Amino acid sequence: EIKFNTIIYIYVTGASSPEHRWASMIHGISGIHYRLTNAQWNELCSMQGVTGIPAYLIFDDEGRLRKKFIGFPGTDVLSQELLRAGR
Repeated sequence: EIKFNTIIYIYVTGASSPEHRWASMIHGISGIHYRLTNAQWNELCSMQGVTGIPAYLIFDDEGRLRKKFIGFPGTDVLSQELLRAGR
């Protein structure tokens, strides 16, 4: 039997993303959305080794980073990794 945990999607953007454009784009996208200051963005990228955008970070329910992608790896790859992390 496979147990799946709840997946929580968190979307993060930095201050370089125009606020009005960001606010209009998140409508209808479920999940939690954050717009960070430059200092917060730089700290997050430094802590997680993010060297480009988009970046996809998959954490397990213990808060451990399970997988990181810089650039979009494709829907199939993301789906597989989300399922793996949720077991």
